[in-house]
Amino acid sequence: MKWKSLPADVKAGIVKSPYSKWLIEDVRDIETPGGTMYFVEVDNEYTLSEFIDSRDGYVYLTPSGDIVEEKGLK
Repeated sequence: MKWKSLPADVKAGIVKSPYSKWLIEDVRDIETPGGTMYFVEVDNEYTLSEFIDSRDGYVYLTPSGDIVEEKGLK
């Protein structure tokens, strides 16, 4: 799935989040027993000085753009 294919509310959830300036590496829609969730892989490699380690991780969002889980970002 491409960024431009994500629902507007999901994009808005990322844009309003602390990850808005991070590189989006991957996006996927995932069917769960509770409904569709959206997986976004983010990396701050391009937002920090080269002397600081980059961080990357995963953000899971609801169709309304609410972040429900973050992994590897703390």
